[in-house]
Amino acid sequence: MSTVREVEAILSSFLLTISKRRRANGRQNLRLQIDEAFSKAGGWTKAVTGTVDWTKRRLGVEVQVSAHYCMISLDLLHLKEQYDLGRIDAGMIIVIDPSLACYLTRGAADWNWALRLIEPWVEHALPLRLVSIAHDAVGAPLPKQINVRGPLAGGKAQQPSSAMTVDLFGNLNGQPYSSSTM
Repeated sequence: MSTVREVEAILSSFLLTISKRRRANGRQNLRLQIDEAFSKAGGWTKAVTGTVDWTKRRLGVEVQVSAHYCMISLDLLHLKEQYDLGRIDAGMIIVIDPSLACYLTRGAADWNWALRLIEPWVEHALPLRLVSIAHDAVGAPLPKQINVRGPLAGGKAQQPSSAMTVDLFGNLNGQPYSSSTM
């Protein structure tokens, strides 16, 4: 399985259940579920801070679902730096699908914001895939973070995910990205 397809499988490996009340679901818990799924998949290297979130076989993955939308710019810098250093051949950014965004706490970038922020990077010719994650079902809200320093509320999904949007952005200069080399 290619590394790109593996990321798609990782994002489909857990059930994402949310409350369909505006701003009722915590973004941080979603991030924790995604990170846990990457950890369970095995073979991925996780960075703590200051570089690409997850790497495997020369693919760098940034998870941008819990921080402020402007952090995508920093993610792009991380990916570009690793690409320029020859450590990755392509990058992927995971963002929130617009169908999910209105049910999460404010601030995170959705697909539409991500496209706006990525557009100026076209000239950098960084091979990039943009992926958005959507919810699977309606249920209890994702727990919100209690406070900046406090503990995070728990809650883990047990069933596979079936709803996810995956779209190819290309390599930012109009050429399609090929996952066959991953």
